[in-house]
Amino acid sequence: MDRSKVSEFEISPVTIPQERAEFFEDPIAMGVIEMYRLLHPYLDTKVPTALQKVLDRYSTYDVNVAHEPQNPNKMFGFVSTDNQTDEDRLMIHELAVIRRMQRKNIGSALLDHVASEAQRQNLHGVSVQSNPESITFYEEYGFEAFDRREGIMQLPIPRR
Repeated sequence: MDRSKVSEFEISPVTIPQERAEFFEDPIAMGVIEMYRLLHPYLDTKVPTALQKVLDRYSTYDVNVAHEPQNPNKMFGFVSTDNQTDEDRLMIHELAVIRRMQRKNIGSALLDHVASEAQRQNLHGVSVQSNPESITFYEEYGFEAFDRREGIMQLPIPRR
């Protein structure tokens, strides 16, 4: 398993099970459900509802989680991406860090991981459709506004 070590946490890929029953057999996948419930408290996030939302939302994306070293069940945040081959870039669909762990460089480490993956795949950038509250975070990382009206930002990646 490819892991990027960062001071007090690690980043690891997660395979989101395709079937509901498989979730209950996979403690890491269940951890994604619990983290989803923490990150989206305004939604109806009973386990069955959150499970369906995670299946619907992330089963076709690449998901990486930030977690305690040697304890992938204790998650702090995640990023979901997919490869936009028509645009030759990775698209971030969601990057989230639980509130008590924000401002501890976890979001930046997840972006480092995505940028490294884009460079490894020889893509020319990373895109995200940011909500207004996150624009400053992405700008400080180096993203540039691509479409301000839609909130789309891009991070150019030097090609090898």
